[in-house]
Amino acid sequence: DLATKGKIAGHKFNSDTLTWVHDEGMDKERLQNEGSLVEFHSMAVSGDGSVIAVGSPNYDDDRFGRVTISDFWGLRNHQVLIGKEMGALFGAQVDLTGDGTRIAISSPYSNANGFSKSGKIQIFEKNEESSEELWTQVGNDIIGKETVDNDYFDNFG
Repeated sequence: DLATKGKIAGHKFNSDTLTWVHDEGMDKERLQNEGSLVEFHSMAVSGDGSVIAVGSPNYDDDRFGRVTISDFWGLRNHQVLIGKEMGALFGAQVDLTGDGTRIAISSPYSNANGFSKSGKIQIFEKNEESSEELWTQVGNDIIGKETVDNDYFDNFG
């Protein structure tokens, strides 16, 4: 059912023709939705293309949001991070470091500092030594200040 899941299509670069060629063997049915609205809002790819992150801030009816991070070459080490604050739009923006070992994830409608929709950013790091938790938060949340008129574009994150 195409309305409830996405697909990641794999491509390989052909250095002879200097083109990207679709490789069906790398295609994976992923990012399945368990009955809720999924809107892919942001995406980031590491410098060498080995890690891909997709932000879905409207993942469920309460807009907790989620970010799906996958090792692109075979999609092993697949993990989904779910936002912890209702309506915060976790995953509205995502950005990976060049080597794909850290990710910044925004929640522009977070009320973390007590002000409505002031926003926050969280940094996560890939944990190569754990088979359970592949990505763990580094440091504290980076929290925005009070917004002037609660306009989306005034929000931090």
